Amino acid sequence: MSDDGEEMPIWLHWPGAIISSIIGMVFIVIIVTSSMAQLSTSDWDSTTGIIVDYDNFCDYNGEETHCQEDVVYTYIVEGDTYQNDVTNLGWTNVEYRWYVNREITLELFDVTNWDSTNDLQQIVDWFNYNSGWGEEHEFTVDYFMSACNADEDNIDNHVAQCVLDVALDEYGYSQGVVYEYSEPEDGDQAVVYYDQYDPQKSVLIPGWDGIEFGDFIILFFAIIGPSVLLITARKKGTFSEALNEFKRLAQTAKEIQGGMGSSGTNYVQSRARRTAGGTSRERSYNSVIDRLNLHSLQKDENAIKDRITHVFGLTPTQAQSFIQSEHVRLTLQLDVTPMPPMPPLSDTMMQSPVQNEERVNINQMDMMAVFANAMEENLGVSSPDSLESEPLPSSMPKCEHPGCNVTVNNTDFRCFKCRRTFCYDHKGTSVVCPECS
Repeated sequence: MSDDGEEMPIWLHWPGAIISSIIGMVFIVIIVTSSMAQLSTSDWDSTTGIIVDYDNFCDYNGEETHCQEDVVYTYIVEGDTYQNDVTNLGWTNVEYRWYVNREITLELFDVTNWDSTNDLQQIVDWFNYNSGWGEEHEFTVDYFMSACNADEDNIDNHVAQCVLDVALDEYGYSQGVVYEYSEPEDGDQAVVYYDQYDPQKSVLIPGWDGIEFGDFIILFFAIIGPSVLLITARKKGTFSEALNEFKRLAQTAKEIQGGMGSSGTNYVQSRARRTAGGTSRERSYNSVIDRLNLHSLQKDENAIKDRITHVFGLTPTQAQSFIQSEHVRLTLQLDVTPMPPMPPLSDTMMQSPVQNEERVNINQMDMMAVFANAMEENLGVSSPDSLESEPLPSSMPKCEHPGCNVTVNNTDFRCFKCRRTFCYDHKGTSVVCPECS
């Protein structure tokens, strides 16, 4: 991770890349599938249908206007009547009212090379169909060719464009642009495109006209976004490394929540556990500090508490107990609360250097026990008396007084002369044991 702590850690980066890839794949499949289905309508047959119900309503929520169009139409194929409400098969719904009022050009007609009267007949048929004047007022190809001073032996794109312009003028258009916007109404005729093998499938907008350009923008980001996340995640490390990092963080969180500052059920066990476990606890603290990059938040206790609370799900009390650790405060250069002054040394301690050192160690361990108990109270841990006793290792030394089985360690009384260790009940009154005195 970078020094500023803002770069996403690998154990978050890999899951984010995988989730975004799954979401992106879903969008890719939906958009590609719907687009291919829409393009297939270019090969469908067409017939004349009737719009039986047309609704277009808009909802303004104070910031944006959302419009919705509903079109229900019927059509007849080989004597059977079908009803449908599908406008297009593309992922984004294209409004039929904009499609029927689009600009009229020669590209709307299925002709590659305009070179015969049969080609011009498509323009005439389109005009007669959309004019609504009836069969008795239908126009012919000869009418439009006469208006264009064209010869049937010299038909080309210029003649076809002239015929279309004359048709548009007759129909109320000028240069392919609608004079007035007209919205479909109930009872209007509509060209319906249907699947010749399954006539129940139909659309009002065929081919590319039924695909929104915005679909390709979404498709682009659905491919690029997850790809970038996967590449950057792989540069940081493998997925197994991310998984191992997450396991280490989870283990560290358990140590903080369940094992921080715990003590035993009796004085000897408490001292032994603190003596043996202090280094392990510091290693746990250092692991948390390094993995969360807490060094970047030096002297900001609130930021440190916020970060460990967010990552490990700690309560504010648990986070505060973590901050109050003297090791944490020293490591992060926080204002360390001074330790309480040591009690004055007695004359006996002054006269016995070895016993004096042992008593100082005992006092220090007692203060650590008080600190551990305070952390237990903050973390909601049961009192030491209610904790289950942990069995002591069989290798623990015992009092060397004959018949005594009390466990001792290096902080208990040791005879200055014979160097044997005794429990509290069998220690000597000075620096030597009773037998040596």
